[in-house]
Amino acid sequence: NIDEVVANASVFIALLHEAEVPVFLTAGQFATPPPPTPDSILLQLYVLWDTVHTRSGPAQPQIPSNFQFRDGRPLVPVSTHPDTIEEEPSEDTQVEVPAAPEAPPPPAPPPA
Repeated sequence: NIDEVVANASVFIALLHEAEVPVFLTAGQFATPPPPTPDSILLQLYVLWDTVHTRSGPAQPQIPSNFQFRDGRPLVPVSTHPDTIEEEPSEDTQVEVPAAPEAPPPPAPPPA
C-alpha cells in the first residue's frame, strides 16, 4: 500500500534529520522515486552510507557540486532541515553540496 510506504518513509526521513544526514527525497519520492530511477534513490542511500561510514561530526557528503545523473539531470535537493522541507522541488533547483576534497599528490619516488 502506497500510504504505508509514505508513512514509513516519513518516519525514516525524521530519523535521517535527527542524525543530521542530508535528505534529497520527500516521503512520496521514497515511495515512487523521481527520474532518473533508480539513480535518485541510490544516491540517497549512498549519502546515508557515506555519512555513517565516515561519521566524525555533522554530515558532509562528498558529492561534487556539479553532480549530474547519467541522463544529465542535476541533483535536486529537498532539504537538510525538517523545518524547510519542500514537498515537490522544482526541476531547475540545484543543490549546493560541499566540494569533494582534492586527492593528495602521490608520494615522491625514493632516490635511486
